[in-house]
Amino acid sequence: MSVDLNRPAVGKYTFVAGDRDMNSRMLIASCLVSFCAGSTFAQAPADQLLYPPPSAIETVPLPMASLGAPVSTATGNMWTSADYMFSWFKGTQLGSLVTTSPTGTPANTAGVLGRPGTQTLFGGRHEDNVRSGFRLGAGLWLDQGQTFGVEASFMMMESQAALFSTMSNSSLILARPFTDSITGLPQAVLVAFPGASRGSIDVRAASGNLYSGNLDLVEKFYDGGWLRFNALAGYRYYSYHENLGIRQSISPTGPNFIPGTNLASVDNFSTRNEFHGFDMGIRSEFVMENLSMELLGRLALGDLHTRVAIGGFQTVSVPGTTPITRAGGVYALGTNSAIFNKYRLSTMPEFGATLKWQVSQSLQLRFGYSVLNLDGVARAANQVNTTINPANFPPATSTIGGQPSFFMERSQLWIQNMTIGLVFTF
Repeated sequence: MSVDLNRPAVGKYTFVAGDRDMNSRMLIASCLVSFCAGSTFAQAPADQLLYPPPSAIETVPLPMASLGAPVSTATGNMWTSADYMFSWFKGTQLGSLVTTSPTGTPANTAGVLGRPGTQTLFGGRHEDNVRSGFRLGAGLWLDQGQTFGVEASFMMMESQAALFSTMSNSSLILARPFTDSITGLPQAVLVAFPGASRGSIDVRAASGNLYSGNLDLVEKFYDGGWLRFNALAGYRYYSYHENLGIRQSISPTGPNFIPGTNLASVDNFSTRNEFHGFDMGIRSEFVMENLSMELLGRLALGDLHTRVAIGGFQTVSVPGTTPITRAGGVYALGTNSAIFNKYRLSTMPEFGATLKWQVSQSLQLRFGYSVLNLDGVARAANQVNTTINPANFPPATSTIGGQPSFFMERSQLWIQNMTIGLVFTF
């Protein structure tokens, strides 16, 4: 076979079998061109790799959530929180309000403090048991960088009461001790004494719920990843009140009294403390993977309104006559009974530490401890003045000056809190 070189090519080249050497050379050339072209198109530009190198593949960490790998910190701009609280209040010290003496003690020394055999039935320290409470909170970052935000919280702790009740129908001696302001000697009002009277005494020393709330602006002024600092500034509030009530009943049994005669006396001391102030503080956070420790220090400075109300009365009931009610009980008499209001500058410092575990990006579990101080509060037990002029017992011969006098007693109320709670971020 041969190729006609004088014939013009039309459409395409025509290869004619017969020249084996030329055919082999063309086949080899075609294979070389195909190999080079394949190598060229298989390579990506140096700055655009289509597949990562083996070393990059080997260093990419695989998901290890099931093995406790670190969880990302929360990235949401809003959050809510709920904490359950165990709280310990600094107790208050009550004087001896109810006493007794052994049977056979003379009437003039029965129930008198300092006399042999006299025992206190009610008095001493109280209101220092564990209380339950809760705290709710919410917050919002105002910018995408989470630099400026606002947060609010509300806290409530339950009330607590110490109750005492006793009755004497026969030989038990019951008395209310006091100090005679004229002689300076200890004395006692006899409620129940064998052969003279039967009687009963009921005491309730209680504190109401403690309410506290705050509304603060937040600025994250430093964020180093593992260390963060937030500044707080805003409004702080709390309200706390106490009450001490004593009720006694005396039924005389002597020949000079009509059977069925009864003398009932009531003393009541109540206090209310309400604080409004400017709140400021620093909150720092140390972060280590999905665990963090938060430290808080804050101070509120503002106006504390204290209200003390003291009042008492005695009702004498004689069969066949209209009961007569007179002002004055035993410790609440005409010289100290009134409603007293005072305003003063006060502080409310708080310090706390909280351990937090970031369970997921939207859920955090936390355990905390904090201590706060209510400065200059009036407590009911501290308002009782047991120095008394016997002339002021009902029916009082004079209520001008004298004892018991009133002077508003203030004290520091320290509160310790243990908390466990959750934070939801979204």
